[in-house]
Amino acid sequence: MLDNMYQIIYYSNKRGDSQVEKFICSLQLKVRAKVLKWLELLEEQGSNLPRPYADTLRDKIRELRISHGRLEIRLLYFFWKNNIIVVTNGFF
Repeated sequence: MLDNMYQIIYYSNKRGDSQVEKFICSLQLKVRAKVLKWLELLEEQGSNLPRPYADTLRDKIRELRISHGRLEIRLLYFFWKNNIIVVTNGFF
């Protein structure tokens, strides 16, 4: 990992289930590809990723904002330690 790069991890519960991973996998191929591309941007730019791609919601909770046609997809995340981005869940 480069010094200016972040690492994205998907939050999972004690059983290893990840709501956000299930959500992303459930998307149609083209939509999933766009979501993964936006996650790459987040991984590259971290807290410097501007609106309309990302926004701060409350306290340290942020959202990745992805539009695809009429779909408005949101992925919630926060920064942990120095360079780790924890993505917690996704929804329309």
